[in-house]
Amino acid sequence: MSFLPDQGEAAMWDQAAKPTDHERGRTFMEAISEKYSPENFPYRRGPGMGVVVVPTVGPQGSPMKDRLNLPSILVLNGSGISRAGDQVEIAAFCAHVMELDLSHNTLQDWREISKIVSNIPNLDFLNLSFNPLAGVALGPGRGEAFCHVRRLVLNNTQVSWDTVFALTRDMPELEELFLCRNKYDSVPAATVPCPTLRLLHITDNSLQDWEEVRKFGSIFPSLDTLVMANNNLASIQDSGGVLKSLFPNLRSINLHNSGLNRWEDIEKLNFFPKLEEVRLQGIPLLQTYTNTERRSLMIAQLPSISSLNGSVVSAGEREDAERFFIRYHLGYPEEELPYRYHCLVTKYGKLEPLAEIDLRPRCRAQVEVHCEDKVVQTMEDCELIKRYRLNREGIKLVVELVRDAITSPTNRNNPISPEIKCLATLRYLATGKMQLCNADDLGISQPSFIRFPLDNQQLHRIKANFISCRYAGVVGAIDGTHIIIIAPSKDEDVFVNRKKVHSINTQIAFDATFNIIDVVAKAHKNTRNVVERGIGQMKRRFHVNVRLDQTVAELKKQLKEVVQLPTTHMRVYYIDKDVCSAFGPEEMKYSTRALHSYSIRDGDEILVVPKTK
Repeated sequence: MSFLPDQGEAAMWDQAAKPTDHERGRTFMEAISEKYSPENFPYRRGPGMGVVVVPTVGPQGSPMKDRLNLPSILVLNGSGISRAGDQVEIAAFCAHVMELDLSHNTLQDWREISKIVSNIPNLDFLNLSFNPLAGVALGPGRGEAFCHVRRLVLNNTQVSWDTVFALTRDMPELEELFLCRNKYDSVPAATVPCPTLRLLHITDNSLQDWEEVRKFGSIFPSLDTLVMANNNLASIQDSGGVLKSLFPNLRSINLHNSGLNRWEDIEKLNFFPKLEEVRLQGIPLLQTYTNTERRSLMIAQLPSISSLNGSVVSAGEREDAERFFIRYHLGYPEEELPYRYHCLVTKYGKLEPLAEIDLRPRCRAQVEVHCEDKVVQTMEDCELIKRYRLNREGIKLVVELVRDAITSPTNRNNPISPEIKCLATLRYLATGKMQLCNADDLGISQPSFIRFPLDNQQLHRIKANFISCRYAGVVGAIDGTHIIIIAPSKDEDVFVNRKKVHSINTQIAFDATFNIIDVVAKAHKNTRNVVERGIGQMKRRFHVNVRLDQTVAELKKQLKEVVQLPTTHMRVYYIDKDVCSAFGPEEMKYSTRALHSYSIRDGDEILVVPKTK
C-alpha cells in the first residue's frame, strides 16, 4: 500500500509550505515605492527636499513606478522591511542616497542588508537599530559592502562582538559607532584594531569592570569621544602612566550614572592627556552634595577640562571653584586632604572662610519702641501720690491750670513739654530734691559747669570761631574714647566694647577755643548709646515686630494701642542703632513713605513723642 500523495495533494502541500508575502515581510524597494511615491511624498523645489529619480535601467514589466521623489536622506524606520528586493532597482533609485535609517524593521540576515548597502555607493550613515541580529554571523566578504560608511548605528540589535569586529575590519572610513543597549558585559580582544574610529557610543550596557573598558584603548587607538552612560562602572583601576598611554587622544568622556564612588577615580581622569570635556552626573560619589558643591568640587579636581556636564567652564568660574575647594577642606585632618588641595594652596595660599551675608530684602524687623511723657498714664495712683503727692486726676488738673503759662511759644530746640515741666516741679516740691529725681523720673538734667549756647548771639559767636579755623557751619566738635575699667559684677556684658574689652564710652563736645561744652560717659558698648534721648525709668519701652512694606501712617496705627496715643497726636522718630551718635534721631515726617526706605533692621529703635499743643 502506498502512502505517497497524488499530484493534487502534493501541489496543495507545496503551496502550504511556502511563506506568504506578509510572513516574509516587505522588500526595501517596496517600502521606498510606497513612502516616496508622488502621492505620499510630493516633490518640492529647494535644497534638501529630494530629487525626481527616473530609473534608466529596469526589468520589463517592473511593478515599480517610473518616477519617485527620493531625498538624499531616506527614513524607512518601522516599515516592516525584511529583504532587499531587486538590487538593480536599488542601484537605479538610490545612487544619490547618503543617509539611510532602517531601524525598527525585521532585517535578520546580513546578506540582505549587504545587498541594500552595496548598491548605495554614496552611503555615509546607516542606522540598523532594533533589528533582530542576535546570533547572526556576518559571513565572509559581506563586510566589504560597508566600506564607505562612516557612521554606523547598531543599537539594541544584540549583535555579537565578533560581528562588530568583522564589520570594523572592512570599514576603513568608519568614524562613529553606536552599540547601545546590546547587553554587553565584557569586551573581547580584537585581532585587528580600527584606527579611524573617533566616537564610540556604548551606553546602557553592563560594563562594570575597568578591565573590560580599558580594551577600547587598543581596539580604537584614535578614540576621541567615549560615551559610557548607564554602565555602572565601579572604578578606574589603572595607574596614571597606563591611563596616559591607553587613551592618548581621548578628548571627551561621558560616565553619567556610573558606579564611581571615590574621589580618587575622578582624579585619575586628569591622566588622559587631551581630556577637555567630562560628563559625570548621577554617580554615587556626588549624591550627598548640593548642586553648587558638585560642580565646584568637580571643576577644582579637573584642572584641564573646559566643559563639565555640557556647560563651559570659564576662567572666573574655575577660580571661584578652586577657592571654594580650599575652603571646603578647611578643618580636614592632614592625612585626609586630597592631593589637589595642596596644589591649590600653593597657587592661592591658605584662605579664610567666607563671611555669610544674607542679601535678601527683609520683610520684618524687631524694633524697640520708646514712648515719652507716659508717667501719668503708666503709674498706679499710689505710686503717683508717693512721688508727686497727687493722684492721676490731680496731676492732670494742675497741668491744665498752668499749661498756657508754661508752654513754649515755638518748637525750636525741642522744648520740654508742659507735662514734664509740671511733673518736675511737683517732684521737687514733694521731695526737696531736683537733679537726681528729675533725671530718674523724666530723663531731664541741667549741666553744672558746662553751658550750651542758649541764644543766637552765643551761637553766632561759636560759629565765627570755627569759621576762623576754616570750619564753616560748625557749632561744636566731638571727640571720644573708651576708658578701660575692671569688669563690674553686675551687667558685665554691657560694658564690653567691640574690641572685647570692658570700658566706658566717653565723649566730649568742645568749641573752637577748646572749651568743653558737654561730657557724656555711658557704659554701653555701642556709640549710639551716648546720645542723650532721655533715659529716665519712666520712659516706657516696647518690643514690636513691624512690617517693612508698610507706610509711616500704617506704623502709627500699629503703635496706637502700644503707646496709648491717637495717631494725630504722636511724632515718630527713627533711631538707627549704628549711626545715631553722628546724626541723631530722624523724624518720620511723611505718612506715605515706606518703612523699608529707612533701612530699618533688628535692634533699631522707634521713639514716640506726643505732639505739644
